[in-house]
Amino acid sequence: MMFLLACAARLSTPTLFLLLFLASPVLSQDTERVYDPADPAIGYNLISFESNNTDELAEYLTAIDELVEVNADHVNLVVFRRVGADGRINFRSGPKLWTIYMAAKWAKTNNLKVTLTPIFETETESAWRGAWNPNGITRRNFVRHYTVLLRQLANVADRANADKLNIGSELVAFANDPKNRHYLNVMVSLCGRLFKGELGYNANWDNFRSPSLKEIFWDHPRINAMSVSMYPSYLLASTDEADQSHVDPESFAQTVKNRWHAIVTEELIPYAATLKDGVGMPVLIGEFGAVALNRCAAMPASYKPSTEEDSQEQAAVIMGLIHGVDQLGVEVPEITIWQWGIGDVSDRFGLNPFHESPQQSTAQAILDFMQTAETPDAD
Repeated sequence: MMFLLACAARLSTPTLFLLLFLASPVLSQDTERVYDPADPAIGYNLISFESNNTDELAEYLTAIDELVEVNADHVNLVVFRRVGADGRINFRSGPKLWTIYMAAKWAKTNNLKVTLTPIFETETESAWRGAWNPNGITRRNFVRHYTVLLRQLANVADRANADKLNIGSELVAFANDPKNRHYLNVMVSLCGRLFKGELGYNANWDNFRSPSLKEIFWDHPRINAMSVSMYPSYLLASTDEADQSHVDPESFAQTVKNRWHAIVTEELIPYAATLKDGVGMPVLIGEFGAVALNRCAAMPASYKPSTEEDSQEQAAVIMGLIHGVDQLGVEVPEITIWQWGIGDVSDRFGLNPFHESPQQSTAQAILDFMQTAETPDAD
């Protein structure tokens, strides 16, 4: 029985429905535990922050092999670069372009859908790209270098036959400033000329409704989906609720799942339906994750929300979203988990079931969902 259900999980819809009807009359009672074609497809972000790593290419190719083994649908190759205080990008920071090209080619060879996304950290107090909005010579340096970076990635994406190229991710302050709208519009057009696949942008969770993003990205004819980076602070759980999550973990997990469902169905999907002059756009969860520490449900973006390990709370956050979008594959075609562990196995956000870590049990829970079709025991 379990073998039949596992094989059925990604079959065509008519075949799947017939097989499930014959094999398990109780399946419909708990469909959220079944990874089927009506659910959003699950993939992973793959990123390395290292440079000059002699094992870099091998680590990427191994990670791609692991993603294929766990039945991932897609991979987002996130290309990291560091931006100096003067606005100049260090093009030698992060992985080599050759590594990204080879990883993309290998992923496509193994039938994974591939996205390329540039991200950066800055040598400023915040370091987060969402707070970056330079002026004067710093801005001129940045836009010149960011243009070069996008040209590079567009060429890599085109040559590797990637499926999608994101213009950026979480550029909150920069994209919201009217002085940068023309530049970003030009970048969309430039990337559209160099790369014939789909273009996108990954909005921060609290900025997806920005009029600037609508004007620059969502209304653009080459952008067909609204991608969102989802780390909703204090919306999934309060600090007190997170601290008490161990008292009744099943109830806590259900609460988090319900809150995820409400965010997606009452905020993301309705707004996306208004775009493209009312024609609407699908929603992609371009990034979401949490660490295996207490209070991660309250502050999912934090690398260190506390010092107390809590893998059950982490699982509630991540599996809560996966179950909260059950059967919403039309409105939400993809969710992309942050992130598949590569290289540094001590990375708290790395969700690789093959790495021993505090978050391994959560990584295994995701894997179990992707690999099997579980149902409640029959009476």
